[in-house]
Amino acid sequence: MTLAETASIFGETLVRDALFEQASTPEQTLKIAWEEGAAAATFLLNIPARFTFEQKLVEARKHGFIIADRLKTMMRDSWQH
Repeated sequence: MTLAETASIFGETLVRDALFEQASTPEQTLKIAWEEGAAAATFLLNIPARFTFEQKLVEARKHGFIIADRLKTMMRDSWQH
């Protein structure tokens, strides 16, 4: 997961930088910056919830198989943490 997330962020950074270089108006630059800010906010909220879920998952797997409904509950609880 960590490697995939790192690769994803790297790719997004390359695309964003290219978009900034090609922006021809202040409005385009603002739109790109706005999307970057929204993505950063999502990232900051998403990562802690995923980490909490993964901690719960590792602990639960010590006791055996986990059904889909339990996984859904664990994820929902992680977002509410």
